[in-house]
Amino acid sequence: MATKPQTTKDLLQASSPHNTRMVPDAGQSITREELLKAMPKGVSATVTDDILTMINSMGDSVNLPQELLEEDLMSYMHLLGGRGRSIKDLVNAIKFCNLKRNMGVNKAWSIVFPAKYKELVDAQKGTSNFSSMYNGSPLVCEIDKAMILPVSLMYQHQFHMAVKKDIDLMNGISAPNADGEMQTVSPHVQHLAAANLMTVLRMPEEQSVELKIGASDAVMAQQQEMVDHIGSLVAMQAKAFREGKDIQELQKVHVKLVEEPVIDAEVTDESN
Repeated sequence: MATKPQTTKDLLQASSPHNTRMVPDAGQSITREELLKAMPKGVSATVTDDILTMINSMGDSVNLPQELLEEDLMSYMHLLGGRGRSIKDLVNAIKFCNLKRNMGVNKAWSIVFPAKYKELVDAQKGTSNFSSMYNGSPLVCEIDKAMILPVSLMYQHQFHMAVKKDIDLMNGISAPNADGEMQTVSPHVQHLAAANLMTVLRMPEEQSVELKIGASDAVMAQQQEMVDHIGSLVAMQAKAFREGKDIQELQKVHVKLVEEPVIDAEVTDESN
């Protein structure tokens, strides 16, 4: 039986923790109004028909899911602020960052910038320097940092919304109907919501407590007492020296140090 070849979308959802991406189910066909609304404050840009065409077909040239690139574009629009970057620059960087996760820096760069890649190859020049420089550019680095955020942090707000929805359903509250009237849910739905909340909000079954114990209070008190005593001796010597006492006699001061071992221990409390 032949193995079905992996698509780019399959690779993006691979099992490797470094490659896992959540690909949306469908594209959203970004409009001019949505782009202008997502622009950072202080950034004014003209969104032409050519830009819209480029955005709404940006997945075709690189064989990436269009819906994934659209989500990234709208998420990273704030990176345009105050740096003279264009929407095209942002689109290219997003393509590159997604591609290099599975095919490497040089291959990703050659796909995103095919004309420049062909020019260098035809001139029998190397391309690795150009791809490495682009990989280290500020815009690419900022997108890379954003992409390594755990999904749990990226969608933390939605998690709280989901918990609140379960609480409403547990209490019998449903979404309003078309007339704006509040609806109720059945006891069975309330039970399911309550059971899900118990699972989500359950306390960890294992708890570990680690304690690092340094010097005891008694040892610290002894050390402070010794410091105070030495301070007093120094003051007495300084006074005697000013009064003309013999310096050889002043140097006959002995301080006996008593060492007490420092306790360093780890205490682990595990409850079943």
